[in-house]
Amino acid sequence: MYHVDVASFATGFPPGMSVPPVLPALGRWLAEQPYGSVGYFNTFSSEPSDEYVTPLEDASLAVRERVGIFLTLPEGSQLALWDHGGPAPAVVNIDSEGEYRTLTDSLEAFLLGWGDRACGVWELNRDDEDDEEDREPSRHADLAAWLRTQGLVVPEVPPAPDFGAWIDEVTERTERDRVARIAALPPIVPADPALTAAAALTVAATAEPMLGRFTDEPEIVAYCASLGIDLRTVPGPDEFRSLARFDAGFELEFAYPWEYRNQTLKTRYTPSLRTEFEDARRRMLWSVTMHNAWAPPGLGRAHPYGSRFRAFDGPLPWGVTFSDTRESLAARLGPPVTDVGARQHWLTPDRNRALLVHYDGDTVGSVRIGIPPN
Repeated sequence: MYHVDVASFATGFPPGMSVPPVLPALGRWLAEQPYGSVGYFNTFSSEPSDEYVTPLEDASLAVRERVGIFLTLPEGSQLALWDHGGPAPAVVNIDSEGEYRTLTDSLEAFLLGWGDRACGVWELNRDDEDDEEDREPSRHADLAAWLRTQGLVVPEVPPAPDFGAWIDEVTERTERDRVARIAALPPIVPADPALTAAAALTVAATAEPMLGRFTDEPEIVAYCASLGIDLRTVPGPDEFRSLARFDAGFELEFAYPWEYRNQTLKTRYTPSLRTEFEDARRRMLWSVTMHNAWAPPGLGRAHPYGSRFRAFDGPLPWGVTFSDTRESLAARLGPPVTDVGARQHWLTPDRNRALLVHYDGDTVGSVRIGIPPN
């Protein structure tokens, strides 16, 4: 059977955007159908659109106010209704690879097309070869018949705009507004570069007491400013995950408390509390990483592939040095909790802090002190 969560439509659609009655009704019908009989999808449900829809968080939140997700495909793309200001919302594809397109001018056109195996989404349509294989027989004809019982008629509406072009427009407008807002902010980063350079050298020690603090706390804003980082100007989640000072050899990582595998934090932050934190953009300082002179893998979208750090020139946590090897650290720190590939990590006795070492060949390439994942 298909995975369906009809109740999610009440909270997944944005305020002010009504849920068409046919969607929960269709969900109840789908819940009784064998998986694969009308195509392949992960879930027929709703949730707020992702903060990664655009590189800018404000732009992603503006998109969230205008789209109502109703289906997630196997590779992560999502189908949604888009309120573009016309007489009827269009159906759009929020692609997992960042490509966005308009599918149909109305929900009715999409659903009736789905019943006819012509909705523009091949995972839902299935092709004739699917029926020749040993798979669940197609029930698209049953879907089409059920839709007719709902009295669906394709409305006469003007063609919907290009969803991808609208995403680009929202992003560009948000960036212009962001630049103007930043220009009007009073400076808080010390003007003397010698001050930020001196503060950067002690980041391994000074950041640890700040772990678990939130981006809207004056103390954390002032602390980051002392390191040459203005939290007020960070554009989105990619940069928050890697607030990198390449010239000083370190990076700070901010994320929502429930984003990683720390089950204690995930349990503490209920859905309503998560919404409150997301609306306020209250992220938590998860870690600080000190780098040797190298280009580490996996920095994410915020920085071009191959971005290189200068070697961090201050003391590292727990007495680690960049000349340490696996053998020397095991001798001083004991056996690591995990040892996978080029990474090892240790925990404090109270399990309140984690040390992650990433090796560059035989010696240490980076050292991360942060909140444990579990």
